[in-house]
Amino acid sequence: MASPPQLPVIYDFASFASFFAACMRARQAADRKLSYRQLCRKLKIDAPSRLSMIAANRRCPPAGFAAEIVAALGLDAAQGAYAEALVALQRARTADERRAAGERLGSLRQRDTTRELDAGSFELSSQWHHFAILELACLPNFRADPAWIRRRFGGRIKADEARQSLELLTSLGVLARGADGQLARTAQRFTTSRNVPSDAIRNYHRQILQLAGEALYLQSVDERYVSSTTVSIDPAKMPEAQRLIAEFRDRFTGMMHGGEPSETYNLSVQFFRLTEPERTADEP
Repeated sequence: MASPPQLPVIYDFASFASFFAACMRARQAADRKLSYRQLCRKLKIDAPSRLSMIAANRRCPPAGFAAEIVAALGLDAAQGAYAEALVALQRARTADERRAAGERLGSLRQRDTTRELDAGSFELSSQWHHFAILELACLPNFRADPAWIRRRFGGRIKADEARQSLELLTSLGVLARGADGQLARTAQRFTTSRNVPSDAIRNYHRQILQLAGEALYLQSVDERYVSSTTVSIDPAKMPEAQRLIAEFRDRFTGMMHGGEPSETYNLSVQFFRLTEPERTADEP
């Protein structure tokens, strides 16, 4: 008996529409006969065109309906709550509404249990373009074409590197081919193995810092944001500083989701010591 298809995880999807469409691709990859009409039977409605329009981001589901779709797909209530938060962000019209929806997304995402990737974690963590291609796959117009990916990254990687990255991401199960033959992102929320050598992590961050330096000259101030501040602190407050930065990053990511994404960005935060600890008279 064939095992049921692994459905995408909703966390970190930019919109409910992209998540719903990815779920249908995953289901249809296992059963080409699956249709929106069959899902309608589970939902006890007779409007398959309504579902296809939601998946195409041409119609916003009413309150409560996104959670019903998630339940019909066999996913848990936590993902249903996240689906409703994504829809709330899409429907938000004021800054306060967007802020509340973003905070709700961040709160729900923190409760998520992540999948750990062991095999391939070293390779995945050592090159910036692997994570970038994985995020690029969330764009509606994504093409699993190495030449297209190379162009989208401004020639910063070779087409052969893009091809190898697609192969790696597919082998790890975070990209999968749907019934239409197109690669799409599947497991959205994961962590790399804690056994990844620190050299791999350092190499990744060094590459990101280099890309940030290039952006200072290649991108206008309307396309980027670079800021810095210098502060003297009590080293005992370092754990609190790390917590505040992590909370900001989660909230920022939640509030940036939604809309119609067309570009892939990187948010990188550095907080490090500028001074060397003062030595006592007895130290060499």
